[in-house]
Amino acid sequence: MGRGLAARLRAAGVDVVIGTRATGNLAAGEMSNEDATAAAGTVFLTVPPEAQVATVKAIRDGLEPGNVLVDCTVPLRWERGRLPVYEPPAAGSAAQNLPPLLPDGVMLVSGFHSVNAAHLGDTAHELDEDVLLCGDDDISIRKVAELVGRIPGLRAVDAGPLAHAASLERIVPVLIAINRRHKVRAGVRITGLGNRPAGTGGAS
Repeated sequence: MGRGLAARLRAAGVDVVIGTRATGNLAAGEMSNEDATAAAGTVFLTVPPEAQVATVKAIRDGLEPGNVLVDCTVPLRWERGRLPVYEPPAAGSAAQNLPPLLPDGVMLVSGFHSVNAAHLGDTAHELDEDVLLCGDDDISIRKVAELVGRIPGLRAVDAGPLAHAASLERIVPVLIAINRRHKVRAGVRITGLGNRPAGTGGAS
Protein backbone atom coordinates (compact mmCIF):
# COMPACT_ATOMS: atom_id res chain seq x y z
CA MET A 1 0.00 0.00 0.00
CA GLY A 2 2.70 2.49 1.00
CA ARG A 3 4.89 2.04 -2.05
CA GLY A 4 1.92 2.00 -4.41
CA LEU A 5 0.58 5.20 -2.91
CA ALA A 6 4.01 6.83 -3.15
CA ALA A 7 4.32 5.84 -6.82
CA ARG A 8 0.89 7.25 -7.67
CA LEU A 9 1.48 10.53 -5.84
CA ARG A 10 4.92 10.97 -7.38
CA ALA A 11 3.40 10.45 -10.82
CA ALA A 12 0.96 13.24 -9.96
CA GLY A 13 3.81 15.60 -9.08
CA VAL A 14 3.63 15.33 -5.29
CA ASP A 15 6.92 15.43 -3.36
CA VAL A 16 7.07 12.07 -1.55
CA VAL A 17 9.54 10.36 0.79
CA ILE A 18 9.22 6.76 1.96
CA GLY A 19 9.96 5.87 5.55
CA THR A 20 11.26 2.45 6.46
CA ARG A 21 12.37 0.53 9.53
CA ALA A 22 15.00 -1.28 7.45
CA THR A 23 17.57 1.51 7.14
CA GLY A 24 20.62 -0.60 6.30
CA ASN A 25 20.32 -0.25 2.51
CA LEU A 26 18.07 2.68 1.64
CA ALA A 27 16.79 3.08 -1.92
CA ALA A 28 16.38 6.44 -3.65
CA GLY A 29 13.71 8.49 -1.93
CA GLU A 30 13.79 6.38 1.24
CA MET A 31 14.58 7.58 4.75
CA SER A 32 14.24 6.23 8.25
CA ASN A 33 10.66 6.47 9.51
CA GLU A 34 11.73 9.20 11.92
CA ASP A 35 13.42 11.33 9.23
CA ALA A 36 10.58 10.84 6.75
CA THR A 37 8.04 11.94 9.35
CA ALA A 38 10.00 15.08 10.17
CA ALA A 39 10.15 15.95 6.45
CA ALA A 40 6.44 15.48 5.75
CA GLY A 41 3.29 17.47 6.37
CA THR A 42 1.04 14.48 5.76
CA VAL A 43 2.17 11.03 6.92
CA PHE A 44 0.61 7.77 5.72
CA LEU A 45 0.94 4.90 8.19
CA THR A 46 0.94 1.69 6.13
CA VAL A 47 2.31 -0.99 8.44
CA PRO A 48 1.08 -4.38 9.68
CA PRO A 49 -1.29 -4.06 12.65
CA GLU A 50 1.26 -5.53 15.06
CA ALA A 51 3.67 -2.69 14.17
CA GLN A 52 1.16 0.17 14.34
CA VAL A 53 1.59 1.39 17.92
CA ALA A 54 5.37 0.86 18.01
CA THR A 55 5.80 2.78 14.75
CA VAL A 56 3.76 5.74 15.96
CA LYS A 57 5.72 5.84 19.21
CA ALA A 58 8.94 5.88 17.18
CA ILE A 59 7.86 8.74 14.88
CA ARG A 60 5.83 10.95 17.19
CA ASP A 61 8.73 13.29 17.98
CA GLY A 62 8.78 14.18 14.28
CA LEU A 63 5.09 15.10 14.23
CA GLU A 64 4.17 18.76 14.70
CA PRO A 65 0.89 20.66 15.17
CA GLY A 66 -0.86 20.90 11.82
CA ASN A 67 0.54 17.60 10.54
CA VAL A 68 -1.91 14.95 9.37
CA LEU A 69 -1.41 11.28 10.15
CA VAL A 70 -3.40 8.96 7.86
CA ASP A 71 -3.83 5.54 9.45
CA CYS A 72 -4.46 2.68 6.99
CA THR A 73 -4.17 -0.13 9.56
CA VAL A 74 -6.61 -3.04 9.58
CA PRO A 75 -6.35 -5.49 12.51
CA LEU A 76 -7.05 -8.89 10.97
CA ARG A 77 -6.47 -12.39 12.32
CA TRP A 78 -5.38 -14.82 9.64
CA GLU A 79 -5.81 -18.57 9.91
CA ARG A 80 -4.56 -21.02 7.31
CA GLY A 81 -7.24 -21.87 4.77
CA ARG A 82 -9.80 -19.46 6.22
CA LEU A 83 -10.96 -15.94 5.53
CA PRO A 84 -9.49 -13.30 7.84
CA VAL A 85 -11.41 -12.12 10.89
CA TYR A 86 -11.56 -8.49 11.98
CA GLU A 87 -10.30 -8.14 15.56
CA PRO A 88 -10.46 -4.53 16.78
CA PRO A 89 -8.43 -3.50 19.82
CA ALA A 90 -10.04 -2.38 23.04
CA ALA A 91 -10.13 1.22 21.77
CA GLY A 92 -12.75 0.16 19.20
CA SER A 93 -10.66 0.37 16.03
CA ALA A 94 -7.03 0.49 14.97
CA ALA A 95 -7.28 4.23 14.34
CA GLN A 96 -8.73 4.87 17.80
CA ASN A 97 -5.56 3.39 19.29
CA LEU A 98 -3.63 6.45 18.22
CA PRO A 99 -5.03 9.73 19.66
CA PRO A 100 -3.41 9.20 23.10
CA LEU A 101 -0.05 8.68 21.36
CA LEU A 102 -0.09 11.82 19.20
CA PRO A 103 1.25 15.26 20.12
CA ASP A 104 -1.31 18.02 20.56
CA GLY A 105 -2.38 19.56 17.28
CA VAL A 106 -1.63 16.55 15.11
CA MET A 107 -4.71 15.61 13.08
CA LEU A 108 -5.70 11.97 12.54
CA VAL A 109 -7.54 10.53 9.53
CA SER A 110 -8.48 6.89 9.00
CA GLY A 111 -8.79 5.66 5.43
CA PHE A 112 -7.62 3.80 2.31
CA HIS A 113 -8.69 0.44 3.78
CA SER A 114 -10.74 -0.60 0.74
CA VAL A 115 -8.18 0.42 -1.90
CA ASN A 116 -6.53 -2.62 -3.45
CA ALA A 117 -2.78 -2.42 -2.85
CA ALA A 118 -1.92 -4.44 -5.97
CA HIS A 119 -3.94 -2.12 -8.20
CA LEU A 120 -2.45 0.91 -6.50
CA GLY A 121 1.08 -0.35 -7.04
CA ASP A 122 0.47 -1.19 -10.69
CA THR A 123 0.67 2.30 -12.17
CA ALA A 124 -0.47 0.97 -15.56
CA HIS A 125 -3.79 -0.09 -14.02
CA GLU A 126 -6.63 2.43 -14.38
CA LEU A 127 -8.18 3.01 -10.97
CA ASP A 128 -11.92 3.52 -10.54
CA GLU A 129 -12.92 3.59 -6.89
CA ASP A 130 -13.63 5.73 -3.86
CA VAL A 131 -11.40 6.28 -0.86
CA LEU A 132 -13.46 6.45 2.32
CA LEU A 133 -12.00 8.78 4.94
CA CYS A 134 -13.06 9.55 8.50
CA GLY A 135 -11.72 12.04 11.02
CA ASP A 136 -12.83 14.53 13.63
CA ASP A 137 -12.11 17.79 11.79
CA ASP A 138 -12.79 19.20 8.34
CA ILE A 139 -9.25 20.48 7.74
CA SER A 140 -7.58 17.08 7.88
CA ILE A 141 -10.21 15.43 5.68
CA ARG A 142 -9.82 18.18 3.07
CA LYS A 143 -6.03 17.91 3.09
CA VAL A 144 -6.13 14.17 2.49
CA ALA A 145 -8.96 14.49 -0.03
CA GLU A 146 -6.83 16.93 -2.02
CA LEU A 147 -4.04 14.35 -2.26
CA VAL A 148 -6.51 11.62 -3.21
CA GLY A 149 -7.87 13.87 -5.94
CA ARG A 150 -4.41 14.10 -7.48
CA ILE A 151 -4.53 10.38 -8.32
CA PRO A 152 -6.55 9.67 -11.48
CA GLY A 153 -9.45 7.32 -10.86
CA LEU A 154 -9.68 7.86 -7.11
CA ARG A 155 -12.29 9.99 -5.37
CA ALA A 156 -12.25 10.85 -1.67
CA VAL A 157 -15.49 10.51 0.28
CA ASP A 158 -15.89 12.01 3.75
CA ALA A 159 -17.35 9.14 5.79
CA GLY A 160 -17.78 11.03 9.05
CA PRO A 161 -16.00 11.12 12.43
CA LEU A 162 -13.15 8.95 13.61
CA ALA A 163 -15.66 6.80 15.50
CA HIS A 164 -16.57 5.36 12.09
CA ALA A 165 -13.06 3.93 11.64
CA ALA A 166 -14.15 0.49 12.83
CA SER A 167 -16.81 0.39 10.10
CA LEU A 168 -14.26 1.29 7.43
CA GLU A 169 -11.77 -1.26 8.72
CA ARG A 170 -14.45 -3.97 8.76
CA ILE A 171 -14.93 -3.55 5.00
CA VAL A 172 -11.61 -5.27 4.33
CA PRO A 173 -12.50 -8.89 5.18
CA VAL A 174 -15.72 -8.48 3.17
CA LEU A 175 -13.73 -7.35 0.14
CA ILE A 176 -11.27 -10.21 0.60
CA ALA A 177 -14.19 -12.67 0.61
CA ILE A 178 -15.63 -11.10 -2.55
CA ASN A 179 -12.25 -11.17 -4.27
CA ARG A 180 -11.65 -14.82 -3.46
CA ARG A 181 -15.13 -15.97 -4.44
CA HIS A 182 -15.27 -14.03 -7.71
CA LYS A 183 -11.53 -13.97 -8.51
CA VAL A 184 -11.42 -10.17 -8.78
CA ARG A 185 -9.80 -7.27 -6.96
CA ALA A 186 -12.87 -5.33 -5.92
CA GLY A 187 -12.95 -1.78 -4.64
CA VAL A 188 -15.69 0.48 -3.29
CA ARG A 189 -17.76 3.04 -5.19
CA ILE A 190 -20.41 5.18 -3.44
CA THR A 191 -23.35 6.00 -5.69
CA GLY A 192 -25.57 9.06 -5.60
CA LEU A 193 -22.86 11.68 -4.99
CA GLY A 194 -22.79 12.91 -8.59
CA ASN A 195 -20.15 15.59 -9.11
CA ARG A 196 -20.20 16.80 -5.54
CA PRO A 197 -16.68 17.89 -4.51
CA ALA A 198 -14.95 15.31 -2.36
CA GLY A 199 -14.18 16.01 1.27
CA THR A 200 -17.00 18.52 1.73
CA GLY A 201 -19.70 18.31 4.33
CA GLY A 202 -17.29 17.69 7.17
CA ALA A 203 -17.31 15.29 10.06
CA SER A 204 -19.96 15.68 12.71
